[in-house]
Amino acid sequence: MFVPCPLPQVYRTYQSRKALGEKNVIFQLARSTNFSPWHLSRLIAEECLKPVSKPELNYLVRNPDLIEDGELAVEVFSAGVNDGVYGYQTDAIKHSIGLEHEQKLKRELDRAGIFYKDEAELRKAGHDKTPDVLLEVKQQSCTIVAPS
Repeated sequence: MFVPCPLPQVYRTYQSRKALGEKNVIFQLARSTNFSPWHLSRLIAEECLKPVSKPELNYLVRNPDLIEDGELAVEVFSAGVNDGVYGYQTDAIKHSIGLEHEQKLKRELDRAGIFYKDEAELRKAGHDKTPDVLLEVKQQSCTIVAPS
């Protein structure tokens, strides 16, 4: 059964334990609350870095060396390294597999002679969110002759 993380309480605990000079606090709190270290680090970073936009937060959590608070940066990095389900290593593996499958899809479409546009072409055309490939439907002109 999923039990949500009591963020205000966990955040207060994080602050008090950091004030005592403890290390790896986010990882320890994640274990004690049965929560993902990666996700908990993101939630705590969001509290610490308020006000921050979601895109900025995502970028900082993925690049903790850019977080100005050095202790928070180390905590976020440590949580990402130690989370075997959502952390940096798992993210890199999923990304690599995704690229591999995308290349395989393009090879198969090329072999079958199916026209498509890939992400790079769609971005050049101004699309913000793009699928791996977008199949092109070639229009054919035809003349319909009515019976006389």
